[in-house]
Amino acid sequence: SGAIRVRGARAHNLRGVDVDIPHGRLTVITGPSGSGKTSLAFDTIFAEGQRQYVESLSTYARRFLGRMERAPLDRIEGLQPAIAIDQRNAGHNPRSTVGTVTEIHDVLRVLWARVGIAHCPVCRRAVRPWSPSEAAAALAAAPGAGWLLADCPAAADPPARRQELRGAGWTRVFADREVDLGDEAAERLLAQPFRLVIDRFDPATASRERVADGVLRAFELGGGRAAFRPREGGDERIFEAVASCPDHGAAFSGALTPRHFSFNSQVGACGACQGLGLARRVQLDRLFPAPEKPFWEALDPRASAALARSGRTRALIDGVLAAEAKRPVAGWSTATRDQMLEGSAEPLAVRWSAQWGQSRRQVAEERAWIGLYTLLDGWAGRLDWLFAEGPCRACEGGRLRPELLAVTVGGEGIAAFTGRSVAAARDAVRSWGFSGEAAVVAARPLLELGRRLGFLVDVGLGYLTLDRAADTLSGGESQRIRLASQLGSALTGTTYVLDEPTIGLHPRDTDRLVHALEGLRDLGNTVVLVEHDPDTIRRADHVIDLGPLAGIQGGSVIATGTPEEIRVNPLSLTGRWLSGVERVPPRPSVRKPRGWITVREPRGHNLQGGRVRFPLGVLTAVTGVSGSGKSTLVLDTLAPALRALRGDAAARPAPLAGIDADLVPDEIVVIDQAPIGRTPRSTPATYTGMFDGLRRLFAETPAARVRGWEPGRFSYNTPGGRCELCEGRGATLVEMHFLPDVWVTCDSCAGRRYNRETLEVRWRDRSIADILAMRVDEAVALFSAHRLLSRPLQALADVGLGYLTLGQPATTLSGGEAQRVKLASGLTARIGHALYLLDEPTTGLHLSDVALLLGVLHRLVDAGHTAIAIEHHLGVIAQADHVIDVGPEGGAAGGRVVGEGPPKRVAKLDTPTGRALRAELGR
Repeated sequence: SGAIRVRGARAHNLRGVDVDIPHGRLTVITGPSGSGKTSLAFDTIFAEGQRQYVESLSTYARRFLGRMERAPLDRIEGLQPAIAIDQRNAGHNPRSTVGTVTEIHDVLRVLWARVGIAHCPVCRRAVRPWSPSEAAAALAAAPGAGWLLADCPAAADPPARRQELRGAGWTRVFADREVDLGDEAAERLLAQPFRLVIDRFDPATASRERVADGVLRAFELGGGRAAFRPREGGDERIFEAVASCPDHGAAFSGALTPRHFSFNSQVGACGACQGLGLARRVQLDRLFPAPEKPFWEALDPRASAALARSGRTRALIDGVLAAEAKRPVAGWSTATRDQMLEGSAEPLAVRWSAQWGQSRRQVAEERAWIGLYTLLDGWAGRLDWLFAEGPCRACEGGRLRPELLAVTVGGEGIAAFTGRSVAAARDAVRSWGFSGEAAVVAARPLLELGRRLGFLVDVGLGYLTLDRAADTLSGGESQRIRLASQLGSALTGTTYVLDEPTIGLHPRDTDRLVHALEGLRDLGNTVVLVEHDPDTIRRADHVIDLGPLAGIQGGSVIATGTPEEIRVNPLSLTGRWLSGVERVPPRPSVRKPRGWITVREPRGHNLQGGRVRFPLGVLTAVTGVSGSGKSTLVLDTLAPALRALRGDAAARPAPLAGIDADLVPDEIVVIDQAPIGRTPRSTPATYTGMFDGLRRLFAETPAARVRGWEPGRFSYNTPGGRCELCEGRGATLVEMHFLPDVWVTCDSCAGRRYNRETLEVRWRDRSIADILAMRVDEAVALFSAHRLLSRPLQALADVGLGYLTLGQPATTLSGGEAQRVKLASGLTARIGHALYLLDEPTTGLHLSDVALLLGVLHRLVDAGHTAIAIEHHLGVIAQADHVIDVGPEGGAAGGRVVGEGPPKRVAKLDTPTGRALRAELGR
């Protein structure tokens, strides 16, 4: 019951908005991009909830949290504790992974420490530490009586050692039989490693205390090792106080703890990479660019010259190669390859010629070969081009010490388990079975592990691996990870504010996500979504439609009510799209390709080879469920491979056999989801390059020329003309310590960025701050005669951003606005044939804005360019000339092209995209 009542909200472009958001309901705030959705949800409701929380704390605590300004509104009532789940990246710490961010790794550490089975990292034999009581319990089932023995080292002085043992009360030693210490034969036994008889008993009848006490004394005398030898034959039982392999001696000191399985702890982290799993290492493809040739011919010439400079090094290499000197590098035997790269402890007899002053002489010696890896690591400064970041050789990317990676649960180590996808990990956990004490210990961790993995699958992230680095996640993936964490916390009476959680989701997965959000609501929480997805809007309990348009033409409540009430409201732009009154008409025909780009055998990440053909001169949509390999194919393989084809030596495509192009594009423009800036210094004017021309324009004014000012004077990024209090940002950063930092308008320049002297220079009676405060559509008219300024401005207007101000900080742009700024920047000054690669360009766009975006893309293609878009939006897919469907599932079950051709052909396929597209085309 009740509601959050907002009265007179005026954040950014909101025009005194009055709305009621019912408690315990799923509410969607929708409307055109830039209409004020984020301002209402985050800058009003969440910001005020955060401020009220801070105000509820003690005066002492508030001293450390800083000051927070009240959100611009008249009043707000019924506000609950608020949690924002936005699209910010999960972090840039290389130690953060999906497992650590979701706290799943913490549960795994407990599980591996408590029920893990240790193995020797060399021979993989199971080892375990024994306590005296555990050894006594194990011996209770031993067959018949026998000797409990302690292994002791050889005595330097056998007679003295015999007297010492007899004085301590020991009477017998054991070889193939029991020998009394009083016999002369005992001294001969003591001269070599011997076994001391601790006790003789039948474990089945002896008291448990006696057996445990005997094992303890054997540990003390035998260096932590005890043996029980049955009298009537049978296998000898060995007990170790520490987990140690009898052949290789790898041991753990003490019992395993959760800290051992943390790569952020010195106790468990790999010593070579300090727990990062990565290290700069020699790249063999760079060292041997021609592996089909013998060693010295296969080497890169620069590396060959460095290795051949030393006669000793060359002789050692030839000695390792021996009979395989003329064999191609790719055909080496495993033994030769390992010895060449890793080295060998066995010395090689080599002969080489040494220079001594003016003379040379032959040197013959035996020397061990340290291996190419170790040798070249020492030359990293001279051969930097050979190195790149890759899996650490010591832990093979597992981040932990080798002996800890060998501890298994369910038959696999913790690194192997975290290398699984979330969905595969959940299935593996369900298959685990424990018995006895292990079943009791593992019960709670397994329950928690299953719940958390299940929540990640429910929000559409089943394809992610648990060891995936957090800084490689998209904004939508990071948001859904935090959503899954909140589902696991089971809070009630809380307001959750989410920013477009369906971003990056295939239509098939959207249903599961909405179901998870409904579960959050059913716990008694209020869920507020900023959302454009029509299926999500239809399942909301309450909808708030803002508009009617964007910027200064938005900021008003157009309609509120149930989805059905919005659908039939004639004033609602969203309603007209939901009801089908507004729709993008189907294209009567598809364009014919002007050629093809063929990618052969792509193998990056989860791609599984084959041949992928991209048509030129048309609009192509690359589709598939989340995690199927779309971004790997387009952004990590196609784009860098084309750059390499055009001669870019720095381009590093994901693994592939090759690339063929009927026509190589003159320019490759990648428009991804990376933010255009993380501080107020980045603006639409700076990102599109328009700001450079604006500074030159002001430097040419009479007032500036009289003062001798160059264009740099009008940059707020350099000292001189800027406000020094905020250093040209127009705002100052207030650190909130335990809360996210906030930007506060500068008190000195009032957000204008420049000092008083600079603002005195005017062009057409406007200062440079006045122009940065102008809307794009106003600036288009003002600078119509200035070609270098009008082109980027017109591009911003063409993508529907005419309402933005030129100097609007990037930190205030929505995700859709930021991506369209990048698109506008990519539209300007293109010469010849350009290839545009777009990563989900409909992110953050209202249905009406998608139609505008499609118009821009079609104009690009009609002008002779090629556009390839990674996309989930069915409206864009239906408008494409060609569709490449990747899948069929995410992760290891994806990575193949399962359909290609015009949209109508793909709609006939029995794939997730085919089924969804069939329904879209049938509407």
